[in-house]
Amino acid sequence: LQQKRGMTVPGSLLSRISLRLFLVITAVTVVAAVASSAAVTVMAMSDVTDASHRLVQLQKAATIARETERAIESQRALQAEYAVDRDPATLESFLATAQSAQDIVGQLTVTNQALPDMAAQAETVQALDAENDRIVTEEMVPALQAGDTAAAEDALGRARDKLEEAAAATGQIIDALDREGSAVEKLVE
Repeated sequence: LQQKRGMTVPGSLLSRISLRLFLVITAVTVVAAVASSAAVTVMAMSDVTDASHRLVQLQKAATIARETERAIESQRALQAEYAVDRDPATLESFLATAQSAQDIVGQLTVTNQALPDMAAQAETVQALDAENDRIVTEEMVPALQAGDTAAAEDALGRARDKLEEAAAATGQIIDALDREGSAVEKLVE
């Protein structure tokens, strides 16, 4: 038995009351976190868990952003190579990497849905990459096949511009993810 404010309370009853109180507080915390989309902290341990989860999300997004950056660079190189050599094998390589790049950029967009501050930027990269692919496949390649070098060069220039914008946006995503990841890592330590 335990004494509390002049009352005698059985130990097991006190334990059940404490456990129920703990469960109610935890449930209210989870509901508040979901409703406000912000971390509501009751104990220091939940801070570390939330920060650790956020860090994992950031690291995954940064990895995919770097893969996107490499895919964009590959596309840029193959476009330029095809414009010079007009080798069908180069075009096939470009088309294969274009599909791969679209898949990677799609992953970047999906991954960043959990990171709302990055989602719009990822969608921009996806739109720029899609426009680049459209320009290459619907304008540059047909112009080269028709022997219209001026139209092909114009299309290549516009496609490069789209890839430059996509690369810049991807770089901004990587920088933001790295900055936030460093800040979150300090919370986890």
